[in-house]
Amino acid sequence: MMAKDLPIEKVASISKATIGLVLGAVFCSAISVFFHSKIHALSWVAFVVAVLLGSLAILQLLNSIAFPRPLRLVIHWAHAMAFEIFSLLFIFSFRLLRSLWKKAPEPIGNLKGQPILLVHGYCNDSTVWVYQKKQLAKEGLGPIYTVDLGFPFRSIRDYAKKVAEKAAHIAQETGRKDLILIGHSMGGLVSSFYAFELAPTQTVTDIITIASPLNGTLTAHLGLGPNAREMQRNSELVSALQPKIAREKNIRFYHLATATDQLVLPTSSALVGNDLQRQFVIEDLGHTALLFSPRVSAQLAQWLHRANE
Repeated sequence: MMAKDLPIEKVASISKATIGLVLGAVFCSAISVFFHSKIHALSWVAFVVAVLLGSLAILQLLNSIAFPRPLRLVIHWAHAMAFEIFSLLFIFSFRLLRSLWKKAPEPIGNLKGQPILLVHGYCNDSTVWVYQKKQLAKEGLGPIYTVDLGFPFRSIRDYAKKVAEKAAHIAQETGRKDLILIGHSMGGLVSSFYAFELAPTQTVTDIITIASPLNGTLTAHLGLGPNAREMQRNSELVSALQPKIAREKNIRFYHLATATDQLVLPTSSALVGNDLQRQFVIEDLGHTALLFSPRVSAQLAQWLHRANE
């Protein structure tokens, strides 16, 4: 169960996203009116886009109002589902277009700082980190690396070996043995398994998990592959990792969860440990949308700057 005094992210009353949606709706409305008698098809497309953007802007505004709790929860879930669809479409489009240009060189960020390795989740690849990677670099953190785990239906133990290979490369390239791991979803389990089972002693200093099913998730029963079975509630892997994470003293663990996670059920599964200052819950974003949230970036930066003090 989540503690009552666990830090809960507060939604801004008017965000940049809300302003952008409103301006987009106004612009598309103007396009629709201008081309109404000239290019009818374009006018209708612009009208539909304007309605869509306007609806999302209204949802954003409603999401920031302090309604009674039952109504507020409904709005938070609607907000999470709507922006989750956009996040998934963005990832899908980016992966399709990835082959059209060369992969960006690594690492980025502060090349003299402590290395950070970003580990993606189930059925994804390193492209999902495109936003958070840049945000962390802007904070002067890094050097920042990513890893591609490969075929999506292997064991988490196999993926940990991929992380081990990447960690060895990072140590050789930077001349530093200390490493920070940030894992989204399954990536948090992969990072944790690597740290406990494969990493050289006292090399992993910090692990941040983002919406990771640290104690398993009910939705894993719908997945394919050994990794899906390992993410089920009470599986051998999560049953072994969860108490280790809770008791760990040498590695600083931080956990970020969302109360409207569509994939990690129950939400409390993403939170392990007794230090409330190292756990954080967002109320209104979906599982994938966390990867594109400036609020998540701010929390990651806060934890990482604190770790480097």
